[in-house]
Amino acid sequence: MRPLVLGRLGNGWAVASETAALDIVGAAFVREIEPGELIEIDEDGVRSSRFATARRAGCVFEYVYLARPDTRIAGRSVITSRNEMGAALPASTRWRPTSSSPRPSRAPRPPSATPRPPASPTGRAW
Repeated sequence: MRPLVLGRLGNGWAVASETAALDIVGAAFVREIEPGELIEIDEDGVRSSRFATARRAGCVFEYVYLARPDTRIAGRSVITSRNEMGAALPASTRWRPTSSSPRPSRAPRPPSATPRPPASPTGRAW
């Protein structure tokens, strides 16, 4: 299950899997929808109830592959998380380069791994 966020859009509401989606449509981030939480949105507003005990179970694939770099999950910047994971990778292996080691080649980066600039001064995405 993907994370969900709640946003305010004018007099209405928006629900998305990423905070970046709220930014794109001009909605203001309100809060994350917790695991086990059910929200109902109608003309009277937003109501929240629980259908299960909250149990956070994050997935590294959300940070590495699925989420846009400019979004936030569980209060953490995705691009910051990616950079920290990348910096920790060398410490997680026993292999160390030697003078005879082949030079690593650089694999192309997918477009989703490139951070987007912040919104333009008009508030719209570039």
